Amino acid sequence: MRTALASALLAAAVTCLAAPEAPAQTRALAYVDSGLARLKRALGPTYFESRQQETRQFYSDPTPKTEGFQLTRGSYVILAAGDPNVAGIVLRLVGADSAIVAADTSGSATPRINLTVPAHGTRYRLEFTVTGCRQYPCYMGIQIFQRR
Repeated sequence: MRTALASALLAAAVTCLAAPEAPAQTRALAYVDSGLARLKRALGPTYFESRQQETRQFYSDPTPKTEGFQLTRGSYVILAAGDPNVAGIVLRLVGADSAIVAADTSGSATPRINLTVPAHGTRYRLEFTVTGCRQYPCYMGIQIFQRR
């Protein structure tokens, strides 16, 4: 009986300790989603989501994260948005030859890269990092839109 009671109390204590982070994480992710939705509305109906939104979590590690993808010929806009703790985001688009094709290093919390892909099946790697995170973890989202 004591063991069951002790286990129940321990589980309740752990839940109480973890509970404040869950709402903070939910708020941060909602802020990222609303930021990307606002940027999408600014693009207007001539653009559609060509890839699913990527949301990433950052801790104190300053190493850029990468995402590889392949695009068809056309015009694209790559948008990113951070949570309220993000002071800035750096985006770099790297081509198959490891050369930087486009970048937004302005330090904005909502960077943007405009891109025209010359041929079907062109492979790219997007490098992204959060700069000036005021409180870890920080969250950011990336969305790629293609012109209709």
